[in-house]
Amino acid sequence: MQEPYRQKVTVTLKNRNAFLVMGAPRSGTSVTSNVLNTLGVNFGNKERFLDATQHKHNPIFFEFQWSNDINNSLLKEVNQNWLEHFFLPDASFWQNNLPELRKYIELIKESVYEEWGQEKHQIIGIKDPRISLTYPVWQVALSELGYNVEAVLVYRHPQHCAASNAALNDKSIEYNLPFWIQHNLASIFWIRSFGGHILSYENLTLNSFETVEKLAKCLKLDFNLCEKATEVIDSRLDHQSQRLNAKPLSTSVVRCLHFLQSEEKESGDFEIFYSLTQSMSDALRPIHSAQSELADLHLKNLQKAQTELQQVQAELQQVQTEFQKTQIELQQAQDSWENCQNNIAAIKTSKLWKIRQKWIDLEGYLLASKLWR
Repeated sequence: MQEPYRQKVTVTLKNRNAFLVMGAPRSGTSVTSNVLNTLGVNFGNKERFLDATQHKHNPIFFEFQWSNDINNSLLKEVNQNWLEHFFLPDASFWQNNLPELRKYIELIKESVYEEWGQEKHQIIGIKDPRISLTYPVWQVALSELGYNVEAVLVYRHPQHCAASNAALNDKSIEYNLPFWIQHNLASIFWIRSFGGHILSYENLTLNSFETVEKLAKCLKLDFNLCEKATEVIDSRLDHQSQRLNAKPLSTSVVRCLHFLQSEEKESGDFEIFYSLTQSMSDALRPIHSAQSELADLHLKNLQKAQTELQQVQAELQQVQTEFQKTQIELQQAQDSWENCQNNIAAIKTSKLWKIRQKWIDLEGYLLASKLWR
């Protein structure tokens, strides 16, 4: 960025609201963003959203590549990979673990100003599931720009969400469930610290109008647009709920689901559960790393075996081609031999052949007579 542009970012944008839409992947953040957009929240230029032709599991993304890139860089700075490593940040995590945090705060401010700063949008929305883990960084950056920041957490039934992710990443439901816990627990932590609203995806698809009305009321959006906003919701979106049989959920998943569904914001044991889950994730990190390395090794061996198999198949195909060529040549030789035999047989039955045979017989007779004399 040029220095004059950076100077512009220091100007605060008074009396503006920013909603950060977050939650686990495949939880309904896109349809929620669509609802909020219809209620008057500006999510930026749609032409710059992620390309739905490349990400075909969503008809439209209210999501920017630049926000994905910033969040991925933030996670990489603390040796984390999104949807690969399970970790739970707390209030001081980013400040303690990222000395260059200011660089990312300024990058967010510049990106937001470039997207909305020159327009008169009083209410903006930014959607990215990764914000569930990086929320405090965004909260600081947007607050410094003068925005009133509020989180919108969208959650979905854990098995349905994990099954939807499993269909995309070819992992098991069990593999995906911890990341459901991770995104939702972290999001609850930020909402308890900074404020926000929790929304059920199932309620949004099954009780659409009532849920949209409640959302508009909580976020102080245009109540007159609720009916129009309801029209963007398709109740058929929850595909997995009709495919899965109910299975027992782990204690951790049940506890997390309880905190999401509870209307009581001050549940006394949330902090204890969050801390225990943090400790458990720290203790399990070496195991997860070993599992990841083992999975990478297995993948490399599998790819090597597939390459060798393809080479053998190519060689076999070449041998089959040569064999077929030899068979054709052999058949041609046999046809030629049979043709010669047929020609010889035809000659032997011809008049010329009979005259030749009689001449040979006569010649033999004359020779014998001469020798006799």
